[in-house]
Amino acid sequence: MQFPDDFQKYREHKFDSTRAISSAKRVFPPFGQMYGLLSREFTHVGSLHKQLTPIREYTGSEESLQLNIQFLTSGIWMCYVSCELVFLDVVSQPRYWRELPDQIEGKTAYAYEPSEQEQAWMADFLGLDNPFFGDGS
Repeated sequence: MQFPDDFQKYREHKFDSTRAISSAKRVFPPFGQMYGLLSREFTHVGSLHKQLTPIREYTGSEESLQLNIQFLTSGIWMCYVSCELVFLDVVSQPRYWRELPDQIEGKTAYAYEPSEQEQAWMADFLGLDNPFFGDGS
């Protein structure tokens, strides 16, 4: 845990949620890109909200359809990565996480360390070249 006192602050309803976002981005960098995309284009009024969307059959090349599919695949991927960390002790070949040597006695630490090959697959699967992702950090 990066900041052990934060849990107590959370329980007392005094926790600043923006700190959680910055911590998550440090521990799990893709979270920053995805959070930025959701914030810019979904949670707040984004460019696609400003467009008129007629009712019609999608052909697969529409920007809004691609972005919505990207939201879904990103969420599914984040669930996979989270499950890998939760069940790391039974994952035969982890793709994203590595257990670190003891840093604090009795505490286990982990690092997000996908291989270059995994990063390339991830960029393709998540569509990180989509201009909507932007910087996201």
